[in-house]
Amino acid sequence: MSGVVNVAAMTPAHAAQVLEIYRSGIDGGDATFETGVPSWEECDAARMVEHRLVALDGFDRVLGWAAVARVSERSAAHGTPTAPPSERPAGPPPNRL
Repeated sequence: MSGVVNVAAMTPAHAAQVLEIYRSGIDGGDATFETGVPSWEECDAARMVEHRLVALDGFDRVLGWAAVARVSERSAAHGTPTAPPSERPAGPPPNRL
């Protein structure tokens, strides 16, 4: 079952793992110009609800995520989203009981 990957809608239940992956991306200098991890509330408010996905392993652990954010509220940018995907850094698999 460990080779299974499911794609699901991101929910607040995924917040801690999503923000952990976000932190890893910032620490590694990848995928964002941000210098600090936003709160879940800030992250939630900045991304379009209908375009938030998580990749889950067979144990429902978040492997990565993607969420679309508007580039700008200006009318010239309508229809121009940004969606940098983020993934858990490679490393040993988590311990399983």
